[in-house]
Amino acid sequence: MTRIDSALRLVRASLAVLALAACASSSAMMLPPPENDPQAVRVFFATDRVDLGSPAAADRFAAVGGALTYGAVHVRMPDAHAVGAVEAPSFWDFGAPEDPAQHVMLHDPAEILTETAFAGAIGDAASGDALVVIHGFNKTFAEAAEFAAQIAYDLDYRGPVVAYSWPSAGDMMRYSDDVLAARATTAHLQQVLGLLADAAGAGRTHVIVHSLGIVPFLGAVDGLAQQHAGAAPVLGQVVMMAPDMGFREFADHAPALLAVSAQASLYASTGDQALAISREFFHDEQRVGEVLAGSVAVIDGIDTIDAGPVDDSDIGHSYYHNNRAVLADVYQLIACGCGPDGRFGLRPVETAAGRFWHFAH
Repeated sequence: MTRIDSALRLVRASLAVLALAACASSSAMMLPPPENDPQAVRVFFATDRVDLGSPAAADRFAAVGGALTYGAVHVRMPDAHAVGAVEAPSFWDFGAPEDPAQHVMLHDPAEILTETAFAGAIGDAASGDALVVIHGFNKTFAEAAEFAAQIAYDLDYRGPVVAYSWPSAGDMMRYSDDVLAARATTAHLQQVLGLLADAAGAGRTHVIVHSLGIVPFLGAVDGLAQQHAGAAPVLGQVVMMAPDMGFREFADHAPALLAVSAQASLYASTGDQALAISREFFHDEQRVGEVLAGSVAVIDGIDTIDAGPVDDSDIGHSYYHNNRAVLADVYQLIACGCGPDGRFGLRPVETAAGRFWHFAH
């Protein structure tokens, strides 16, 4: 046997081991039925990703755009869940199956609903208030559902939870593609928000939007403002986390945002490395979610909160879901509709541009 033959056999053996490990990792431990399981969160979803029809919920929708699909999926939070975490197998667990005692897991299959059934389920929920979570850059459909479930679970949110998943590529290296996809989903997001506002009632649809998700959201808000001109706000609390948009564009959308929302809050942070990269992409234009050398977005009618003093995330961009102080503040905001001056742990900062707030040390 030549050295080449030996090398080829070694490569084939290694590939076989990797294939077996991949099979093992895809076969998760049995999940308990979601009915009456206190760890299971039913997440409704609206997505304009192409429907691949896979029986596995995580693989059901592609990273390219298509028609709107409505549905629901159960996401099980692990028995040992820690506030702020989306528990998943680590790199060192490669090949090991997911464990419902330790990991966030999706039930299979995803349930597909008609638009009418989707709206009816939202309207029939025990609490009329709906919570919509709109993800940012580099997220898959499965991650969108998992993050929505984790936020709702940690906030102890009892109303219907909706993940809006636009066709992000789910790839760190495809930011420019995600920028285009985010803008392209605007009309669909407007349709979904309008449907939810009608189903839940005016002012009873709360929104948490992260990062690049701000682009389609504010585009949709412009359309809603035109549709409901002169009417009461159709949205409740709007919580914008680390928004990835330039100051001037954001300011252009602000009047429409204030017209359609009962209260709007903007969370920014120093040291947001993801937004620093985005800033370079947009010719060094500061992003609204950044706090740079004391420069922070202050717009009359919008409450700006600097999360920098409590942000301990790896790249300063994930505090919207993994920081206990931020989650506690959002809990107060949604539960009582209190302004920043009535919420525990916030202190005012006066600037020439106006007042913003930061977390007390």
